[in-house]
Amino acid sequence: SAAAVQSYLHREGLPLREVLLDSGSLLGQAIGSRGLPITLFYDAQGRQVDAHFGILNAAALESRLSQLRPPP
Repeated sequence: SAAAVQSYLHREGLPLREVLLDSGSLLGQAIGSRGLPITLFYDAQGRQVDAHFGILNAAALESRLSQLRPPP
């Protein structure tokens, strides 16, 4: 439930703003994912630009995000 997710995020100190629930378990099929966890990366226009299947630690996430950010 949304309440359980928000409780978990708060308890773990994760200040995430863009958390979406897939209560019907339809996202995996729609994006062609074989399992979880999966991290999807979208650009400012809402296009999926990358995906990572499996666990993604903080350093790997920051590296991937820095690669996707436009140059200053």
